[in-house]
Amino acid sequence: MHRSLTSFLFLAAMTGAPAMAQTKEPIALRDIGSFHLGGRYVDINGKPTREVSIGGATQTLNPNGTYLVEQMYVQ
Repeated sequence: MHRSLTSFLFLAAMTGAPAMAQTKEPIALRDIGSFHLGGRYVDINGKPTREVSIGGATQTLNPNGTYLVEQMYVQ
């Protein structure tokens, strides 16, 4: 890219940015949500259960089951 064109694009971007930043209107959201993206299911079998103490109460922890892993949470 020519130097003069690069300078022009840089100048255009920099002079437009402050004008956009000075907008006094509040931002209004139309909607907000969340979802999970991707991932895969993994089955864990044959692991022993164990007793754990949480805050003085004993609970049984069973790690066996089907889990969704390697997903991304998007909000």
